[in-house]
Amino acid sequence: MDQSILQELSQGLSDIENFARELESRYAEQIEKVSPDAQDSARNLLHYLALRNKDISAYQDGLSELGISSLQHAESHVLANISAVQSILHHYQERSYQEARPLITIREGKALRKRNRKALLGSESQPKRAYIMVTMDTDMADDYALVHAMLAAGMDCARINCAKDDADIWKSIIAHVHTASKELKKPCKILMDLGGPKIRTGSIQKGPRLIQIKPERDKRGETISPALLKLVTEIDTSEDFLQVPVEQDWLAQLHAGDRIRFEDTRNVKQEAKVVEIDDQGAIISFEEEVFIETGLSLEHWQDRKKIASINVGKLPSSRQKISLKKGDTLILHKNKQEGEPARYDEQGQLTSPAHISCTLPEVFKSVKKDQAIRFDDGKIEGIVRKTSEDELHVEITHAKNGKRSLKENKGINFPETDLQISGLTEKDKQDLDFVVKHADIVNLSFVRRPEDVSDFLHELQQRGAKNIGIMLKIETEEAVNQLPWLLLRALQHYPLGVMIARGDLAVEIGWERMSVLQEEILWLCQAAHIPNVWATQVLEGVAKKGIPKRAEITDAAMADQADCIMLNKGDYIIKAIKMLGEISRKVVKQEKKSSSIVQNLDLKGK
Repeated sequence: MDQSILQELSQGLSDIENFARELESRYAEQIEKVSPDAQDSARNLLHYLALRNKDISAYQDGLSELGISSLQHAESHVLANISAVQSILHHYQERSYQEARPLITIREGKALRKRNRKALLGSESQPKRAYIMVTMDTDMADDYALVHAMLAAGMDCARINCAKDDADIWKSIIAHVHTASKELKKPCKILMDLGGPKIRTGSIQKGPRLIQIKPERDKRGETISPALLKLVTEIDTSEDFLQVPVEQDWLAQLHAGDRIRFEDTRNVKQEAKVVEIDDQGAIISFEEEVFIETGLSLEHWQDRKKIASINVGKLPSSRQKISLKKGDTLILHKNKQEGEPARYDEQGQLTSPAHISCTLPEVFKSVKKDQAIRFDDGKIEGIVRKTSEDELHVEITHAKNGKRSLKENKGINFPETDLQISGLTEKDKQDLDFVVKHADIVNLSFVRRPEDVSDFLHELQQRGAKNIGIMLKIETEEAVNQLPWLLLRALQHYPLGVMIARGDLAVEIGWERMSVLQEEILWLCQAAHIPNVWATQVLEGVAKKGIPKRAEITDAAMADQADCIMLNKGDYIIKAIKMLGEISRKVVKQEKKSSSIVQNLDLKGK
């Protein structure tokens, strides 16, 4: 063997060992503050940062050629792995090697990961399978049978989002989970997400009191089924039918087969047929598209004879949308004025651009000209062309499918902006009073800086919540850049976990970087022996429509690298839970055949 190559490999690994010890000294004060259960893990995290501080892909090639470990799975036991490799290299060089016992051996690293998984997520109901977390829905507060079925299918953790619903609904869902858990003798943790400072679009001005209804047609324009509308005395929002209110006396004269004639809002003559009468009203059918508004006059005809007329009662206001395409201007404003679509004159010339408010006024202090902005999970993209204390003028650069409607309460992302906002809102603090009494795990949303973690831990301490599990939700680029330091600060609490919120994170960093960064996050968590959750859009097609896409199956198999996989709610959630469990069981039986090339990790904020 070429002794110079052996020497080069050995020296490179010695440099990593020395830098690992240097980082231990540099961060000794922070390590002292870490929970006693996690101090060895904090040191190993620093060792992993030393390993990733330089590109060692050339070392990996050399080690592989020698038939020894290339450090590709060294995350949980960095110095133990390096020490084992050094022993072999020194043996090849016929030199003695003074092996300093590493803090964490290979076996101990694996044991720590398993212990921390159990401490956060509970005992494994099915060994060697990823835990399954499911996002709970409002309807589940009144549907014990569904909650029971979810646990029976394989749910290990129920997630409740504090950004939705209220304490009464949360209590009901939690009670259902606990009851089902006792009945099935199957543990199930309760995780509650704090809403965090999520930035959303404000309200939009209500549209006219008008409804639009049209029949279903095939590609040739032939009617497949007519449009149906129900005439009632009072609108019932629980009904599936579109409803129009009319006077009881006029409604009582209608019979099946009668005709209703009128001119709709476009002055187009229309005729409908009464097809059914029931206790609530009369169902009428249309063969053409129809627009009906409050006050419209309806005529009742029977056997070619006009019986009586009536005016349509008060319809609910329609919800407006702001239609946007490439090149349009959208004004985002601080005040809570209701948003409006763009306005045009009779010649089609723009008289005033569309505008909408932003729910978090603090962003106007941070956003700069020519920075990117994204709406509704990236379906609409733009560039900020003008800024002021109260407004951002946005040029739309992309709209999915060429044209997209922006609705109220949709997410806004500023991927290039350093937003000076805290990880905890006043609502979060209020919700935390409930969470610490009823949840097993609390999730800190939109964490960005170590200071956010410190504030969070302080709030828990104030409430005496020493034993509750905590989780950091990674969903911004800043959080990814700061992740090692977020983990080091969060390790002051035990147990601890990390959730990779792939939806929001992908909007922030771009889909093209997502696959690489989610792997980086997993590796950092493994280095700190921290359980992690792979969240957002796993088996989405199965949960929503009952049919998986091929890419979703591959994605679910890849997600098994995580300790826990989160599913979002849907009509076919039971099928999704069972399928995910089966995929997970099959994946863990397969041997790991791929090798990872370890390049340098670009650490920011160190």
